[in-house]
Amino acid sequence: MEIMRQRMKNMSCYAEELEQKSNEVNQQMTEMQEIISMQLNEISREKGVREKFEMEVRQLQEEIIIKKNELEVKCS
Repeated sequence: MEIMRQRMKNMSCYAEELEQKSNEVNQQMTEMQEIISMQLNEISREKGVREKFEMEVRQLQEEIIIKKNELEVKCS
């Protein structure tokens, strides 16, 4: 009977350890999800800025081509 009590106590301790480790892993996962979410938001913002700058560059290139053509016509 004493052996059974000791085994039950050991199982109970082991179950508590597993639950604690599970809670720690869940906490780490939550923290990692928050970090990933923040990084995705930052990437999204950076992508928007990049697209805006690329559009401005294309517009400036078009303006340069127009001005160049105007100069070529005037000089001809």
